Amino acid sequence: MSATSQQVLFGIYGLAFFTFGLVMAVRTVGHKGSMLVNRMRLLAVFGLLHGVFEWLVMYGVSATYPKSIITLAVFSFLPLILFAFWESKGLAVIGSILCAVLAAFWLFAASLFDSPAILEFIGRYCFGVPAALAAGTTFLADKSFRHRNGPPSGALILAGGCFLVYGASQLVSSPVGVIGLPLIETDTFMAFTGVPVFAIRTIIAVLLSLAGVMLMSEFETINQRNLESELENAKTVAENRNEALLEALARNEHLATHDHLTGLANRRGVERFLETAHEDGIYENGIAVLHIDLDDFKQINDTLGHASGDSFLRHIADTLKANTRPDDFVGRIGGDEFLVIGRLDRKDTDIRELGQELIKILREPLMIEGRPCRCNVSIGIAFERNPDFDVDHMLLHADTALYRSKRNGKNRIEFFSKEIQNQIIKKKQLADEIFVGLEESTFFPVYQLQFCAKSLNVAGVEALARWQHPIYGIVSPAHFLKLAEEIHVIAQIDHQILLKAHHDFASWIDDGVSIPRLAVNISANRLRNNSLIDAISDLCGHSERLSFELLESIFLDDPDERISNNIRRLREMGIEIEVDDFGTGHASIIALMKLSPTRLKIDQALVGPITQSKSQRSLVKSIIDIGTAQGISVTAEGVETMEHAKILTDLGCDVLQGFALARPMPADDLLAFLSAGSWRDRAQQSA
Repeated sequence: MSATSQQVLFGIYGLAFFTFGLVMAVRTVGHKGSMLVNRMRLLAVFGLLHGVFEWLVMYGVSATYPKSIITLAVFSFLPLILFAFWESKGLAVIGSILCAVLAAFWLFAASLFDSPAILEFIGRYCFGVPAALAAGTTFLADKSFRHRNGPPSGALILAGGCFLVYGASQLVSSPVGVIGLPLIETDTFMAFTGVPVFAIRTIIAVLLSLAGVMLMSEFETINQRNLESELENAKTVAENRNEALLEALARNEHLATHDHLTGLANRRGVERFLETAHEDGIYENGIAVLHIDLDDFKQINDTLGHASGDSFLRHIADTLKANTRPDDFVGRIGGDEFLVIGRLDRKDTDIRELGQELIKILREPLMIEGRPCRCNVSIGIAFERNPDFDVDHMLLHADTALYRSKRNGKNRIEFFSKEIQNQIIKKKQLADEIFVGLEESTFFPVYQLQFCAKSLNVAGVEALARWQHPIYGIVSPAHFLKLAEEIHVIAQIDHQILLKAHHDFASWIDDGVSIPRLAVNISANRLRNNSLIDAISDLCGHSERLSFELLESIFLDDPDERISNNIRRLREMGIEIEVDDFGTGHASIIALMKLSPTRLKIDQALVGPITQSKSQRSLVKSIIDIGTAQGISVTAEGVETMEHAKILTDLGCDVLQGFALARPMPADDLLAFLSAGSWRDRAQQSA
């Protein structure tokens, strides 16, 4: 074959491959990088590079730069290998690694051999043949190129066949000068077939270019189908993820609205249920809410352990579900608090009977670790016949009724009422006013003088707490003392009274008024406070004239070690201890002896009747005798008349305190009262 004819074949050969690559490149412009589009682009790179390679051979550049031209041919086959592997992301990664290894192998071989024949042989057998065969097989076998997984089209068969034949034709190469290689040489092929191998390759390249043009319309359809398939797969994945997300959200919602221990709805679940019920009008005839609390449940945890307590709570939950109507709603909103919500298609008496029945059933013992375990319950009930009920108010009203049930002795039922609500509101308002009073220091003492029974000389003064209320004016402890104890501020009030009383007492002494002692009431909470001694120590002087009055009902039999220690330390500071309201409590004589107070104060409830009752006088006399026997001074409160004063003096009482001699008065009035001496005039007149 002449050189000119061979150059013409190389020109046609290169043009055909370049055209194939150009068609593929142009057709993929504007398309996103789907798997099929990426494969077409790899074919485009192969065709363009291989076409350029054949043209360079045609122009004789390979003779001048043989190694570079062969390297271009070798590298043009790498996109074809990638094309065969680009079916999935995983295979694409493997193909990329393989191409990188082959490229490294070629660079090593090119550095090792200088013979163009050997390099051509390596490139043809290690790159060209495998790449063309792999591409042909891919066109024929890879179902991603077919319409709906049908048989390959004519264009695919033509393209696949061309690549397979082209790969086979690559087995024919120029002699390499190595014995036994290659198996088939170009001259041998020419002699055997009568056709130059370059002519066959040129025909194959032209047919492959034609197949590329034929594949364009099919690639467009297949690409669209693949995109739709990818979208469908993405939609399926998104739907599956959405279903999984919804399931996870449902699980989280269930966990957020249900109690893990009993499986009942928790507070959030109860609120959610009531909101839905209100919106759906489930309770159009009215609604009843029973708030159930286990009385003294803490004892079960403390004695049997928390595991037993959990078992008991599960038992309560199961019992409630088993003994309420199927459409009643049962929830657990706290540690030992449950709710039953139901339709109000019954009378008030029926609701009470339901509550009583639940109290009876829930009281039945449960055997835990071989021991019968039981617990009383308190129930607060709120109901509303108006279907347009307020969810928050219903829960609040039931809780308010439960609070009243606990306050009234437990193990009982209480209904919410407007009266209870008003009491709660007033109580809350009063509590707020007490806090404000403490902040503004509106608690202050008034003073009631105490007199020696025999001489009527001033024996001391008691500081009595008063409050300058913003609305009602000056009020006595009867108005605020009980609530102050409930909200745990009685110790703060005691402290304010003590500071102000001590200041007034010091002022009297500075003015030359001699009052033997100052008595101040002290609460149990205050006496338990570890800071009491430090607060007393901060007072400047006169502690030897200070006396603390302790309620008999609170202190004498109180085993609290903090109280005992503080009393001991108060004595060490020279402060006297008095027992107030003696005779109304439950203290034993032994407890009295153990405390060993400086004086006893007989409660006015015992003093009042002595003018009319001989037995009452005997009772008061016995108290005085107890004090005398123990070396304890005795003070009588509630001395309302001079007749009371005379009888108490005759009975041996040491000190008198009451309206007959002096009423409670502000600090400013006390000095004037002492100067007037009016109590002596009343005593002389009665005599």
